Amino acid sequence: LLSLLAPGPPCLLSAGTIPSSQVLTVPGHDSVLWVDAAAGVAGTGYRGNLSDCAAAQPFATSATGLELEADHYLLYLDSSKHLLRLDLAAPGATPVSMRDADEVVYRWAYVPGEDLLLLDMTSVFDTAERLYVLRQPFLSK
Repeated sequence: LLSLLAPGPPCLLSAGTIPSSQVLTVPGHDSVLWVDAAAGVAGTGYRGNLSDCAAAQPFATSATGLELEADHYLLYLDSSKHLLRLDLAAPGATPVSMRDADEVVYRWAYVPGEDLLLLDMTSVFDTAERLYVLRQPFLSK
């Protein structure tokens, strides 16, 4: 994949085999991101540049389910099922939590036209699994 985007010698990103479901390319932000773990399992998240062969840097010690939303926000769950966001457009950005630390997110979906984030989650204060909507999660931040 990298040779199609930047022809030349191949660039070794990872010593092991990474399932394609764990790899996300974001050419607009010169990034390739992956989780060094079996598919569906949380592992170390890495970010490499598409334009050079520099060593990839970890962005998270625990990540799974990488998805790009609103053109530059990487959303993922950690091993504790906290929903985290990394702004790929901000150099040196660190992941931030999208929800309170006591909330557990099982699934989410983003509706771009409406800028809505749908969350299937629970809280330590209300252990019932419920569906919530977060309006304008990216426009307001």
